[in-house]
Amino acid sequence: MIVENCRLSKHTYLAVACLVEEYAKVGRPVRQADVASCMKNMKKYLSKSHPEFARRGLYSAECLGYAKAIPSKPRSRRSGRLLYVPTSEGVVDAGIYLGLKDALGDVVNKLPTNALSCYIRLIRIVVGVNIWSFTFTLQWLNTTHGVKPPPEDPTIFFSFVESKMLFGIEVRDLKPMYYGVILGAIKAHTASIFKQPPPGLKPSTEFLIFLKPFMDKICNTT
Repeated sequence: MIVENCRLSKHTYLAVACLVEEYAKVGRPVRQADVASCMKNMKKYLSKSHPEFARRGLYSAECLGYAKAIPSKPRSRRSGRLLYVPTSEGVVDAGIYLGLKDALGDVVNKLPTNALSCYIRLIRIVVGVNIWSFTFTLQWLNTTHGVKPPPEDPTIFFSFVESKMLFGIEVRDLKPMYYGVILGAIKAHTASIFKQPPPGLKPSTEFLIFLKPFMDKICNTT
């Protein structure tokens, strides 16, 4: 949820995505320096990087509820510095943003920043319904026809978790490593939805002609 006076930038979502990646990797609160290092490698989404992008992105993410800041332990050599952990909201919105970037490319950079959070909120409804339908179908097949995935296949578990996060339902006691899995799934599902335009149209063209004007009206950008 966007809080008044919290400033959103397009670096916010990239900082959160890196925070999720690092948190999933190390399983504990993450340093700003590690997020900055991760952002240097996001050349697909970021033409140039600077440590300040991570600082601003994390500050914005904390204000917006995408991350929680935790003071480092007093006896640590880095005493006084903040460590960060991602929230479910951060996982979802960062995943949708990356999925849009994968599908639409530079078109996303041209979206008005002040309406970007509204666009993402609308898109998460679409992705959420899509994933929930898939999850419901799997469960229905399992219950009525005895079609069960192999024991080592966590598809139903992750689909339920992804659905709950997309609809803003709290997921408790989720292991850090799974945060990265869910972000990747949301990113992939968002991209797949927007990479399937009508025949003869590019994904970016379909978005600009059909979807963006509709979302502009809802988000009061026209």
